[in-house]
Amino acid sequence: MTDLETAIRSALQSRADEVVVRHTAMSARRRRWLPPILAAALVIALVAITLVVVTRSDHTTPAGSGSGSFVGFRWRLVQIDDRQGRLALPASTEAAVSFGRDGQMTANDTVHGLSAHYRLVARGYETDGVGSTANGLAGRISITLKRTLAAVGSCFSSPRGGTGKPPAMKPITASVSGDRLVLHTGYGVLTFVRAGTDH
Repeated sequence: MTDLETAIRSALQSRADEVVVRHTAMSARRRRWLPPILAAALVIALVAITLVVVTRSDHTTPAGSGSGSFVGFRWRLVQIDDRQGRLALPASTEAAVSFGRDGQMTANDTVHGLSAHYRLVARGYETDGVGSTANGLAGRISITLKRTLAAVGSCFSSPRGGTGKPPAMKPITASVSGDRLVLHTGYGVLTFVRAGTDH
């Protein structure tokens, strides 16, 4: 092998070594950027999934907007906020309302059994009137019982007055949060707790 061939071979070898070194340096740079790129892609994917879930939940179960989340349950009255102030009812109080999936609403105000047909509207429900049967009552009526009777009766809507036509029933605003149902009636604000399913 001549000196010229040796020189050419050495030059080619050194150039080949440089190419490998450059390739290695580029690979190292790529490896350095790979974790941040993967992390950014993961964050973008999580944000997209969150937006999809939030959008779906906004369209399916808006609490208190007439979604009917109170339907199919029995609700026990625990608190009345009316013109006389706040009244917390004891756990032994049997006053309750039930919303059947068949469109039938029933209630017990501790003295009467009440029932009506109801339908869901934008922010709650409305009824077509109320039927009543007496359970019987002995003795004096306490102020607490009077307020309870009025509160439960108001769950069946109060007529809008003043037109001279047959009374139209005013819708009741209903909102559910966890195991609590809040009804805004013509009498006041009534708070219930879930007490089982409607049969």
